Amino acid sequence: MLFATWIYVSKSRIKSAAAEMELDHIVNASRTRNLSISVTGALLFTGERFAQCIEGPEPALSELRASIMRDRRHHEIVTLAEGVIGSRHFDAWSLA
Repeated sequence: MLFATWIYVSKSRIKSAAAEMELDHIVNASRTRNLSISVTGALLFTGERFAQCIEGPEPALSELRASIMRDRRHHEIVTLAEGVIGSRHFDAWSLA
């Protein structure tokens, strides 16, 4: 089975005072949503930037990508890699 993948970085608009609470919200919501749409991946947050690799069925990944592009917590989103992969790298992680 083939999967789509998208790896991006973005700058965060989250205020540092709210970062921990906001990141908890992002992780909890993303794990639930990603599990329901068969998307897996990993998210890194430095306090100033996000980096994420997501993978899954192309229609679900396209919908998730569009949602991230609209998300006001991200700006200056830069795609590092995208395409088709033969197997998942984060098979057991709805979001790590």
